[in-house]
Amino acid sequence: MSFFNQGFYNLFLAIGVFVGIYLLPGELELAGKTLILFCCYSMFAASIVLFISKPGMLRGVFIQGLCPLVAIVCNLFCR
Repeated sequence: MSFFNQGFYNLFLAIGVFVGIYLLPGELELAGKTLILFCCYSMFAASIVLFISKPGMLRGVFIQGLCPLVAIVCNLFCR
């Protein structure tokens, strides 16, 4: 049952990213960017927790954390 909960957790974070992308071109650009970054930081933090709790699942750590990390780094250096 834990995986069922985790799947929805990840789905909701992904939906948050897409809602943020939808908000970017309008008057709510700051809200969209904030939502995207919050979701990306949450996903990246979850990948760190996965690495600490189950170091043998390195593939899962990269799958869960690489894309959010790229988005965070792009935000920091590509303004």
